[in-house]
Amino acid sequence: MNPSDLRVIKTKRLLSETMITLLQRESFKDVTIQQLCDESLTSRSTFYRHYPDKYALIEEMVKHCADDFEKYIAERMHQKNIIAVVRQLAHHLVNNRKAILPLLDVHEQRADLGKAFRTILGKSILQLINEQQLEGRIQVPAQYLTDLYVSNAMTFITWTLVNGKDDQIVQFMNQIQNSLIASQ
Repeated sequence: MNPSDLRVIKTKRLLSETMITLLQRESFKDVTIQQLCDESLTSRSTFYRHYPDKYALIEEMVKHCADDFEKYIAERMHQKNIIAVVRQLAHHLVNNRKAILPLLDVHEQRADLGKAFRTILGKSILQLINEQQLEGRIQVPAQYLTDLYVSNAMTFITWTLVNGKDDQIVQFMNQIQNSLIASQ
């Protein structure tokens, strides 16, 4: 099976979209392969040609979403204008909320988007905090600031996914980041 074959791409996209639709109605543990096949009008043999089980599908979906998020964060983390960065993140989240929200509710060992987001945010902000500590600007333990930032960022992410982009929240996130990282 050639992963760049359009039929493969379309089938995987269809199965992913169907999984998202099912996750909007029920928990991942209740989703069956038969439901995936019935709703996507795909045969079981086609499903199994692409994935050994539903866990492989959800793992691929979470990895794709986490990889996109990581690229997004890496490109924007060191920008000077954090308000613009947070606005862009809010816009990105709102545009992708249909897929992100249901995936945040899946907590499988190899497929936990919330955990992946926290890890990505933690690594990115810890690097920034360590740079500030080297300059002697931060005296609080780096891991404490990292955990505090990640908690706030995840609250921002989930709130934005549910409620949409809010400029007051963006401004507040800017104030939080400035007080956590730029001060002391």
